[in-house]
Amino acid sequence: MKTIAFFPFLLALCLVAAPVSLIANSPVESSDAAEYDAQYSAKTEAFLEATTKATPSKSLASLPLVRFFTADTIVVVSPEKCTITAADKADIEKAVYWDNFQTRPVYVYKTERELTKKDARRHLMFVGCLHQFKRTNLFQIPVTKASKGFRFDNRQFDNPQDSFFYINPGANRMYLCKNNPEARHAFFAIGGTPFALHVFRNNRLIMTGYNI
Repeated sequence: MKTIAFFPFLLALCLVAAPVSLIANSPVESSDAAEYDAQYSAKTEAFLEATTKATPSKSLASLPLVRFFTADTIVVVSPEKCTITAADKADIEKAVYWDNFQTRPVYVYKTERELTKKDARRHLMFVGCLHQFKRTNLFQIPVTKASKGFRFDNRQFDNPQDSFFYINPGANRMYLCKNNPEARHAFFAIGGTPFALHVFRNNRLIMTGYNI
């Protein structure tokens, strides 16, 4: 059977039904590696138990992350002062591998100032430092700007190694924002889950949320 190949961890969790009404915002965070792994495993087990009990189920193809990449063109948007690196481009364009019956999206790179009305009808991927974006109308999301980072759930994330991933319910807006423009986004390093929101620190997933 032909399938879309994602990060192994993401694919494993996507094969489980994901409830639309589930919200999971609690943090997974610890400075101790063993304690972190135990917390992470407990969160994963809780997610799997909740999703297997939920009805009706969501198929892999219906997940927002999968739907986002079915577009023929994806516009990658960056702030004026935060240039997308060659490493960013490589991660973005190699993150999803398409079988021969599908077409790989065309990636168009623009700054937010270069966006047109026509672009607004396309799938947009925002990459870079959230606090450097100026067009606030493009960021109707649960994560908000902070002076040197971002805020979510009454917590401020201003560590240079903090980053987040968010995809909107319409699956036409994806946000891959990081506090350090030169750092590799953790989503490409460790993958994700079917949840719509991920907050990372030092390549560790510390918070997830769904249907927020």
